[in-house]
Amino acid sequence: MKNDIRREIQLARVTRDRPALMAELELSGGGNLLAALGLVAYSEALGRLRIWNRGLGYGRHAEDCFLAFLDEMDGGSYRRWREHWEHAHPTTTLYETLRCGLMHEYQPKIDSEFWIGDGHPLGLAEENGRLIFKVEPYHRHFGAEADRLYAQLMALADPQIPPPLLKGAPASRAATPVVSPTS
Repeated sequence: MKNDIRREIQLARVTRDRPALMAELELSGGGNLLAALGLVAYSEALGRLRIWNRGLGYGRHAEDCFLAFLDEMDGGSYRRWREHWEHAHPTTTLYETLRCGLMHEYQPKIDSEFWIGDGHPLGLAEENGRLIFKVEPYHRHFGAEADRLYAQLMALADPQIPPPLLKGAPASRAATPVVSPTS
């Protein structure tokens, strides 16, 4: 998953100042929106893994999974940014606006832009009322948090991958298939 997003960042870097190469490759730029969609989906999936291995099942809502990962990225700077953003937008949440918008409508639910944002300090911003998703810094912080989660899981006596969530079917850790690093 990291390589999928890294490829889009590298494509944007290589072609940024080379319009002839862009034309030759028949490209109009890197897949910023598609990369953002993947990163948001992966954030929720890894948050579900985190919550499950804390013995909390799936969490109360899918939003819990998304926030369990996002909020710990970059030492909590994404949580602080999200809380500030949500305070300024009291009728919605970042989860509803960004994650649900991308996953269900292929666009956030407010005006937005998607940049590579190479070298920027944070992967989310708001400028002139527009939500900005910056792929490179989000990916950088996502990768570091994924590595941190992996280390946390490997330190557990019995890390598990949660079973698929089926509507109406209760899940328990006892029913979880055992997946070990050697299987």
